Amino acid sequence: MMEGVGGIRSQGFGQAMQGAQRAGQGLGTMGQAFAGLGMTGQQGLLNQMGAFNRMGATGRGIQNQMYGAQYDAANKMAQEPWDRMQAWGSMMQPMMPQTMAGSQWGGQQSPFDPYKALAEMFGWNIPGGTGSTTTPGTP
Repeated sequence: MMEGVGGIRSQGFGQAMQGAQRAGQGLGTMGQAFAGLGMTGQQGLLNQMGAFNRMGATGRGIQNQMYGAQYDAANKMAQEPWDRMQAWGSMMQPMMPQTMAGSQWGGQQSPFDPYKALAEMFGWNIPGGTGSTTTPGTP
């Protein structure tokens, strides 16, 4: 009977060992699964970061096109009055006078001498002048 009980004990111990080994293996497998989840989470974050990076690049491209279009439109609007004035000038050119006016600086020589005129008016005798020989106030 003792052998029977010892055998049962031995058999139970062996089964318990096998159960513990299987439990350890299960825990190892579960640990690997959790590690895989961590890697999956990390890879998912990296994928999300890559997607956001691509969306940012797309957004920058769209924004650059928008700014380029605004710049071109502003240039055209600024150029329009100048183009209009050039067109008007071309239309008005045949109507403009074809002769040119000239200007000459400096006075023309005049025979009038204001000093001589004053001397004659008051009767003063100025050398080289035409005034009278009398002094003012004498008859």
